Amino acid sequence: ILDNNVIRETVISNLSKPVFAINKYYDKDVLEEVFSVPKSYHDIRGIRRFQDVRGKSVNVEGGHRITMNQPTRWDRTIYFIGGCSVFGIGASDEHTMASWLQKKLNGTIGSEVFCVQNYGFYLCEADRQREEEMDILEALPVKSGDIVLYYWTEDGISPMKGFPMIDCSSVGVQPR
Repeated sequence: ILDNNVIRETVISNLSKPVFAINKYYDKDVLEEVFSVPKSYHDIRGIRRFQDVRGKSVNVEGGHRITMNQPTRWDRTIYFIGGCSVFGIGASDEHTMASWLQKKLNGTIGSEVFCVQNYGFYLCEADRQREEEMDILEALPVKSGDIVLYYWTEDGISPMKGFPMIDCSSVGVQPR
């Protein structure tokens, strides 16, 4: 996929071609589901939410993508915010970044129990994305001790003056 610069639109436009390379690894119905974006709306506060979806690979409940393996009771919440990478376009529920983090945290952090919430979304209008993310940040039901992970890719410059930031951009540089 990376070697051939295959992007979401390439996959969607080639799903019906039996010789498309990715078809030998994934079922066409699964690919259509994971690359489709659930319909969204703005709630009464103007915050973008997704309509609930029940599928084999993509599920949305209460306006947000499902995070797999969440505990039934927890001490602290981790809110994961960002665009399509955080939402998990192209991934099943179990393979989103939020679900991966939840799986890693389960049973590994002493006596504290964390619940990871996926507040990722997909917005084609890149110029509106930052505004939408700020609206989501301001509306989070954060309590003392909760954590907000805000994932963005914009020259490593924090769009939120005064917020703590860790630049992890070097982690993605090959080889890693």
